[in-house]
Amino acid sequence: MNLLWDGPGRLVNLAPRWLLGAAGAVVLALGILLVPRPLSSAAVLCLWAAVSLALTGVLDLLGLRRDAGSADRRAARASRPAWIGPAVSVASVLLGVAVVVLLRQTMAILPIVLVAALICWGLVRARAALHRSSSPTARVLAGSLGVSAIALGVVAAWWPDLTLVLAGAAFAVRTVVGGITLVARAIAPGRRPRFPRRPAALRPVLRVIAAVLVVALAAGGLLGSLRLRSGTPALTDFSRTPASLPADLGVLIRSQRYTTDVPDGVTAWRILYTTTNADGSPAVASGIVAIPSEPGSGPHKVVAIAHGTIGIARNCAISLGRSALTEAAIPAMKQVFANGWAVVATDYTGQGAEGRYPYLVGQSEARSTLDAVRAARELTPLSRQTVVWGHSQGGHAALWTAKIAARYAPDVPITATAAFSPASDPYDLARKVLASGSSLSNIVTAYVAASYARVYPDISLEQYQNPAASVLVDQAARRCASSPDILVSVLSLSAVSHDRPVFSGSSRTRV
Repeated sequence: MNLLWDGPGRLVNLAPRWLLGAAGAVVLALGILLVPRPLSSAAVLCLWAAVSLALTGVLDLLGLRRDAGSADRRAARASRPAWIGPAVSVASVLLGVAVVVLLRQTMAILPIVLVAALICWGLVRARAALHRSSSPTARVLAGSLGVSAIALGVVAAWWPDLTLVLAGAAFAVRTVVGGITLVARAIAPGRRPRFPRRPAALRPVLRVIAAVLVVALAAGGLLGSLRLRSGTPALTDFSRTPASLPADLGVLIRSQRYTTDVPDGVTAWRILYTTTNADGSPAVASGIVAIPSEPGSGPHKVVAIAHGTIGIARNCAISLGRSALTEAAIPAMKQVFANGWAVVATDYTGQGAEGRYPYLVGQSEARSTLDAVRAARELTPLSRQTVVWGHSQGGHAALWTAKIAARYAPDVPITATAAFSPASDPYDLARKVLASGSSLSNIVTAYVAASYARVYPDISLEQYQNPAASVLVDQAARRCASSPDILVSVLSLSAVSHDRPVFSGSSRTRV
């Protein structure tokens, strides 16, 4: 708190009452304005820290110091070399200027600073509890608070976007309180509000209650975080890209049996195969191949599945989870296998396997789909008759697969294409999604923007997103749509729904 108040606090002590009252009214109005806007409040927090740092350094250079504190502290300061004080003051000014100039980067590291502050404070409290000469109860309480602060620091590190939003909300409330305090000091200088003193017998009880609440909050946050994080699929060595790749496309690199939640009478494999990105560069993709276990009258006809929106992170791949062969992933799955058809479902590049995930990048999605069919033929005899099926993002991929098949993969003739709710007009879709302003629309937009920034060199996220929202966008892009931790992105983005737009209007012309 000294960082946020040291320099301004010195000016407050020198200000006349009328100026103090006017400043209090402005601060109070600002706080009320920021309360429903935690994202803007977090940005103001960074700017306030910058002003305080710069102002503190300037006042130190001018010799307007606050009371140095105890005699020991004054003696320690007097014993330092003369150049240290001015050097620290200049560094404080430069740091304040850097915070303003690099506001986007400052917003990105603000959660890290808060995490470090919580953990350091917790360690100090825990250490003090071990060396206190007070009663055992006081030591237990201090230790509990220290451990709880460390646990909350760990939780904050897991959810930096939510940490940023909560920090903004806390600063907004603190700004309201600060404004009221300044107005009160202007009206009645030198007076402090008097509250009824608590009976001495109640003080230990109240401390215990407060400690129990803090411990419960920390334990609940830690257990809840572990539960949310446990539902995310983990990467395996199977998807590791080999040191050298075959020159041909659609070549099976490796395969392994897929055994989780496989329907009765079905044999399935997880595959890794060669493909290419939209720009023609070599790539690797993973996927699932499933066939009826009972032999049919001939090679199985193929249903190539292009999945819908599930996120853009590498560990979101359907083949990594347990639901690749469920009705949720493949509608009418029972009828597909009952008819003796084979299923070939690609993850696209960048999911499961290493690479750039092509969210709504049609050329790359289509190439992954066609090359998956080619690779599947090395596992089991398949008919040349191929039907492409996709929904949403998968509908977009299915249309592109049918469009380029004759040119890119003439050996995979497309008999029919089923595209349900396809994202066939990304520009119009982006315009409507951005207009809604909901947390879910911001998550989908984060998927598109992050993916396009990786695929297209002339696009960068910094051009289109609110600088204060960079942490929220980055974290949303790291989470899978079906994983429990996506709830954190929903909460964070919902909390800023009344704030400035996460994405600027100019992004509508590019994504």
